[in-house]
Amino acid sequence: MCAHGCSCQCTQLCSCDQFTRGMLGPALLLMIARGQASHGYQLVAGLAALGIDTGTDTSRIYRLLRTLEEAGLVTSTWDTSGSGPARRVYQITAEGRGFLSSSARSMREAASRMLALAGLVESEASGQA
Repeated sequence: MCAHGCSCQCTQLCSCDQFTRGMLGPALLLMIARGQASHGYQLVAGLAALGIDTGTDTSRIYRLLRTLEEAGLVTSTWDTSGSGPARRVYQITAEGRGFLSSSARSMREAASRMLALAGLVESEASGQA
């Protein structure tokens, strides 16, 4: 098992961390769009529920949320109503919903290519190529 938790048994050539990074934006937008989570801590917990391991570096989630906001895909406001510190609360924009839709198409296309490549790799690895 590699450092990222997949069964690839490799070290430097592992693509699972790259894959996870590519899924973070759409996964965050999905949770915000569904209203399942609205602030950073809830979003980090929600990623884990989707099977996306962010490890212990939650700061990259907050950086990505800032990037999504700068791109106009989400907006945020400060929630000061609770007894604890103020929290930034996120909402998806119309542009964010459009991005989510195009991400779904891209993911389907990538999954198809990945499955085809996986079949070739498995075939070669077993000597059946």
